[in-house]
Amino acid sequence: MKKYEQHPIGAAWPALREEDYKKLVSSIDAIGVLEKITVYEGKILDGWHRYQACTELRIKNIPMVEYEGNSPGDFVIGKNEARRHEEPSQRAFAVAKTLDICSESGRPVQYVDAKKPDNIIGLTTGQAAKLAGVSEATMRQAKAATKAEPEVQEAVRAGDIPVSEAAKLSRLPPEQQREAVEKKKTTPKREKPKAEPKEDSVPLSEYQKLREEYDELSSNYQALAAELDACEAIRNGEQMDHFKKLNQQLIAITASRDEFQNKCGELTRQVNYLNAKLKKTKE
Repeated sequence: MKKYEQHPIGAAWPALREEDYKKLVSSIDAIGVLEKITVYEGKILDGWHRYQACTELRIKNIPMVEYEGNSPGDFVIGKNEARRHEEPSQRAFAVAKTLDICSESGRPVQYVDAKKPDNIIGLTTGQAAKLAGVSEATMRQAKAATKAEPEVQEAVRAGDIPVSEAAKLSRLPPEQQREAVEKKKTTPKREKPKAEPKEDSVPLSEYQKLREEYDELSSNYQALAAELDACEAIRNGEQMDHFKKLNQQLIAITASRDEFQNKCGELTRQVNYLNAKLKKTKE
């Protein structure tokens, strides 16, 4: 029986948890494969875990179908969107990686490439973020994470590190990136206590939404702070007269910074409040 490899587009998405994979094996053993495995370019595009389960069960006639569409990336994104519930960071990375692979290999996609630096294969960062169901800040971090070392990317895919951390690591030398991932692996993980559901518990979706808004505001604030520092450095230098026209822009940036700072403060209070409330529900 021919052995297949997983297609890089499909490999961009997180693997099934061990317990879910065991359930899949049991299901296939009992009732067979309900959805055919999709093959593209001689590799498994969709259905990798079904294929592994069939191999493990020594099923000879594995039901397969050749992908005949013109947008394999869009196909895989759609399949996983309907099927899985990954963490926002994993989902953002998977979407960014899928589109990145399609772009680099010249594979056809549905989206028209607008040739803009802020675009991901024809999608603006905002559109890609909406597709992944995350904030634009998270999608920018995911895009940066696709340029990190393979070890870092695999850690993001597995959910061991978030895209925010991977984006920072991508700016380091390769050896330092690998060392950081290795250090993360050797650090024991804290087990999260299981909280019993209560009527007055805080909705997790509300907490996650506030957290994403807070992260995005923090990112914007840091960018504004950097611009402000640069403007102040110019104003205090020898060429102060030459840059007096930037004074009004500096005032506007300062006002924007203060506004973002206030919003960050408010979101911080809300997040702290929700954290405290979540802790109470666990007690």
